[in-house]
Amino acid sequence: MKNRIVVMASGEGTTFQEIYNACSHNRINAEVVALISDRLDSGAVTRAGKMNISVIHYSLSNKYMIIEEIKKLKPDLIALAGFLKILPEEFIDNFPGKIVNTHPSLLPCFGGKGMYGINVQKAVLKSGTKVTGCTIHLVDRDVDHGPIIAQETVPVIPSDTPESIQERVHSVELGLYIDAISSMLNFDYTIVENRVKFKN
Repeated sequence: MKNRIVVMASGEGTTFQEIYNACSHNRINAEVVALISDRLDSGAVTRAGKMNISVIHYSLSNKYMIIEEIKKLKPDLIALAGFLKILPEEFIDNFPGKIVNTHPSLLPCFGGKGMYGINVQKAVLKSGTKVTGCTIHLVDRDVDHGPIIAQETVPVIPSDTPESIQERVHSVELGLYIDAISSMLNFDYTIVENRVKFKN
């Protein structure tokens, strides 16, 4: 029996597409059962239409209705895929240990309020660090803080721009996210010092 994934996205939907493709090609033993988006004119919503996946419109005013709709879907995992709204505590508390996110830095560095998109890589470049990367983590009440599932490093080189760092991080981020989602669905785990530790 396949697992059930709900994806939340705000933008073009490239990560959403990768998750869908991974499910279709059995890299993830799951099916995407719904897309939640705060922007009905987004590329992600357009992609969902082509995939014949139902779309739920997200706004703070209907958060309780959305929580109930998601519960009806019985997801095994909720994957944030470029979702730019900060989830309210009530939402997170209803799905403990089931919400995963990807962030384009090595958390806890360059995370938190305002640290999304190109802003992250501008901060990376300004800091002078020689190494950055991406992080897959469980979502808790604090922004970019939950237990870390996986990380991968990429170098920062002298000729870099924020855009070139972003491209290099993105090239490893999607594969890492797919592997992390698969592991979360296939293996038992414990939380040790804010890290997800999978059981053999």
